[in-house]
Amino acid sequence: MQTVTKCFFAELAMVMLTGAGLWLLLKRRDLWLRWTAAEAAFYERLHLPARFVSSNRKFSEGRIWVYIVAGLFLFSVAVLVFAVWAYFQIRHRLAA
Repeated sequence: MQTVTKCFFAELAMVMLTGAGLWLLLKRRDLWLRWTAAEAAFYERLHLPARFVSSNRKFSEGRIWVYIVAGLFLFSVAVLVFAVWAYFQIRHRLAA
């Protein structure tokens, strides 16, 4: 029972984090683009290969990244719903 509760709170935190990230990607695109530009500048200061920096930035600014974060958000919501369902199943079996 405690394990299911811990799983619930861990997944609730994951849903909140991925939801915030998805909101940032969809609604505040300017902040996300500014963040990726700063990240690319940081990587360049670390003298990482320019090919790596540019490909990383293109991937982070692309639509596929939005789809990945949205998929992770939906998966987290599904696991959260499963944790709630498991909690009530275990609670019902312990009460019977």
